[in-house]
Amino acid sequence: GVRGRPTQRVTEDKQEIIDYIPLPSSLSHIRTVQITDLYKVTSLCMDVDQVRWQDRPWAFKLTSYNPKGNLREIFILDQLSHSPFVIQLEAIVIDRDNLIRGFLTPFMPRGDLADVLEMRHTDEGYTNHDVSTVALDWSIKLSWAHQITSSVADLHAVPACHGDIKPRNVLIDEAGQALLIDFSPVGITKAFAAPEILAIFTDPEVEIEIEITAMADMYSLGLVLYVLAEETTEVELPLVWRNEDTPMWYREAAQKVSRRRL
Repeated sequence: GVRGRPTQRVTEDKQEIIDYIPLPSSLSHIRTVQITDLYKVTSLCMDVDQVRWQDRPWAFKLTSYNPKGNLREIFILDQLSHSPFVIQLEAIVIDRDNLIRGFLTPFMPRGDLADVLEMRHTDEGYTNHDVSTVALDWSIKLSWAHQITSSVADLHAVPACHGDIKPRNVLIDEAGQALLIDFSPVGITKAFAAPEILAIFTDPEVEIEIEITAMADMYSLGLVLYVLAEETTEVELPLVWRNEDTPMWYREAAQKVSRRRL
């Protein structure tokens, strides 16, 4: 596109090897849009495009090569429509044969949590090596921590698990709220995956989707909260602090908890 203007219509052409799934009747209450009504602006990542529809920008997550995973994500988003800190499903994208080609969610121009942290530090002239600097007010970080944690709690209440909780899967909307996305990841992110998942990830006999648990999600969530607290995009494992290396924010939090228990 030129200056955000769409330059091509999305077509139905796709490799025939993909077995698209018909739209089930249980999802008939969700709005649908024909894929040919979308105009592609740009690619956002491997399986997500920015498109225009009804004169507004949207994120279009394509079915790609994981039709079952895409359908699973639609079901999860539908069940989480009440959650204020989960990306909202706007419409299911179908073709003329009523086969699911993906779905639309609001486009977030501010980007994800990692983008926001990097941008704030760049604006302030900080780097990841400036360990004592704080570019974000703690009230903002605590608010985002609450929102991200709430979204994971809502997901686990479905019940369902995520499998790839990381800063790149947390978008910041224009109101400044954190929204969890990507509920059917095609893989894991090693830097944020739980040890028990890393141990079996390369085993071809194991279906990772089955092995993902709420406990594994909580491990990943903890690392995301660490990234948020430390305002870093780098995580060096294992996270074990000794003596003076323990961050001040962690010491203060631990002291408050200890005082409450006494």
